[in-house]
Amino acid sequence: MKNEGLNSEEVQIAFREDSSSSPQDNSLMTVDEVAEFLRLKPETIRSMARRGDLPGIKLGRVWRFRRSSISQILED
Repeated sequence: MKNEGLNSEEVQIAFREDSSSSPQDNSLMTVDEVAEFLRLKPETIRSMARRGDLPGIKLGRVWRFRRSSISQILED
């Protein structure tokens, strides 16, 4: 799934905060932050994101992940 060509409105919609979560839960994490949080290597995080195993969005050449989505994976 390619995310190239997303305009700023689509990015805002993709990461819109819902009223049931705190702002910290919806903060964005980098690949390195997610890797540290999950105790995995950054390349593993990138591979999982490319396969769709981790919910994230690619903005240009970098991946970003919503903290609440990553935390939810651990709860499931």
